[in-house]
Amino acid sequence: MPEVIACHLVSGDHDFLLEVVIPDMATYEATVLIALLALPAIGVIRTSFAMRPYKSNGPLPVDSAGIP
Repeated sequence: MPEVIACHLVSGDHDFLLEVVIPDMATYEATVLIALLALPAIGVIRTSFAMRPYKSNGPLPVDSAGIP
């Protein structure tokens, strides 16, 4: 699905976090109700919306030089 730009395995109450970019709410509704819920592996969908970024693409605060 080209509108899914990232998928993360997460801890806690949810299994995965999808980052989805869509142009409007009608497309969102079609994406969720038609495309995602039609997949047999999908049982429950919970959504949240990012309203605006405060910081993005910042550097990681970790020195990865010693990590194999």
